[in-house]
Amino acid sequence: RDQPSFIPGGQFSPQALGNRSSPQAISNPRQAAFEMRMHDRQNSTTSSSPNTSLNSDGSPSLAGGIKRKAEDSDSEPEPEDNIRLWETGWKQRYYKNKFDVDASDEKFRRKVVQSYVEGLCWVLRYYYQGCASWNWYYPFHYAPFASDFEGIADMPSDFEKGSKPFKPLEQLMGVFPAASGNFLPPTWRKLMTDPESSIIDFYPEDFAIDLNGKKYAWQGVALLPFVDERRLRAALEEVYPDLTPEESRRNSLGGDVLFVGKHHPLCDFIVEQYKTKNTEPVDIPPELCHGIQGKLTLNENAVLPDQTVESPVPMLRDLTQNSAVSISFKDPQFDEDFVFKAVVLPGAKKPAPVLKPGDWEKTNNDGRPWRPQLGFNRDRKPVHLDQSAFRTLGHTMPRERGMPGMYANAVPLGTYGSPYTRPLMSGQQQIPKLLSNLRPQESWRGPTPLFQQTPQRNAGAAPLLAWNRMLQSQNQFQPNQYQGLGGPMNYPQRPEDRMDRGRQV
Repeated sequence: RDQPSFIPGGQFSPQALGNRSSPQAISNPRQAAFEMRMHDRQNSTTSSSPNTSLNSDGSPSLAGGIKRKAEDSDSEPEPEDNIRLWETGWKQRYYKNKFDVDASDEKFRRKVVQSYVEGLCWVLRYYYQGCASWNWYYPFHYAPFASDFEGIADMPSDFEKGSKPFKPLEQLMGVFPAASGNFLPPTWRKLMTDPESSIIDFYPEDFAIDLNGKKYAWQGVALLPFVDERRLRAALEEVYPDLTPEESRRNSLGGDVLFVGKHHPLCDFIVEQYKTKNTEPVDIPPELCHGIQGKLTLNENAVLPDQTVESPVPMLRDLTQNSAVSISFKDPQFDEDFVFKAVVLPGAKKPAPVLKPGDWEKTNNDGRPWRPQLGFNRDRKPVHLDQSAFRTLGHTMPRERGMPGMYANAVPLGTYGSPYTRPLMSGQQQIPKLLSNLRPQESWRGPTPLFQQTPQRNAGAAPLLAWNRMLQSQNQFQPNQYQGLGGPMNYPQRPEDRMDRGRQV
């Protein structure tokens, strides 16, 4: 027979109907309710807790459950290091694990070094002369050791000339995985997933990730196959006819577009070109745009001042208040063998060196330690209080309670505001002073610090002595920290301490 999940007991237990005896009056209902809650809580803890263990007779044991340790990603085991650079044979293990070749294969190591040197030359030429070649790439997943860089001066560093970059859709086909194929035309997307595709091996669904000493997968090296440019272009020739005119226009290598506001000096010149409908490229006036040179050509989809700019996205509204103008821009053209001068511009200021000089200990006659630069601000100073801050503290801090910065000789109370604190006897009040007199005063310890000195309350202006010393110490703080005279935490030391250490002040 079904019963309710909870039946109160005791004085609150239900009574049968039709009973001739009248129900008893409830006495102390709050205490009864409290006992019911505690009894119910105890039952639920011992019976329904998943961590409760039972004895052989079925009774709950008194031993508590074991708390499960929270899962922490930092507690995961570190990846196995198969290289062990600190052990003998590290080079042999590196080339065997990373390149699957023997370290004694001098020809292969020479090839890896040459490709890496070509990459260094490509990057250097890219920043100073422009892109050396659009077809070059580093054909390995790992770099060689610096100890293998032998005879690199004789290695060729020439690159293929006349190369062109990928078109936009071709670039996406070379870098996108198959899961991002929805951003490509349908027939192009099919080349990523069709098992009969000639380039299906470019888009593996599962590939290895070498942690390479790292802990997380996103930090490792994704061992993806390299994309063969010739095979990719050959496969795309079959799907190029499927592009719409709009997709073909977006897939072209267009030029740059220059935008200027109506307050720019070049704005009137550009607007005049649109009014005259001059279709020939014209040189940009360098005096109107801070010396920039190039060719300007009318743009078919030009943005003109005070004209509505239609939104390319259907869900967004058009721009009705426009004050800019656009025009096609082309950089100045140079011969393919032209070399741009990589020189320092006139008036350029070289930044100060931040690394420690190698001969610092030899040339540093005064024995100052090297002060490294933290961050990009060379003149960053540590936090300190100036004179105004000390004066403010002097006016606001109460002085009638004793000298600032010093501890009182009275023994602190055991409990704040306790009425049971017993006052010290007359003999016990002298214990702190006696203990201070019994301390050994060795010569190497120097003068007694301020917080250990006993205040002289009847010495007239003596209570101001400690405060005046604090101001004097603060005045010496800033010059001392740059002269290397500061002690721990850059606080100034007393002349006596420095002389004891054999340093002259």
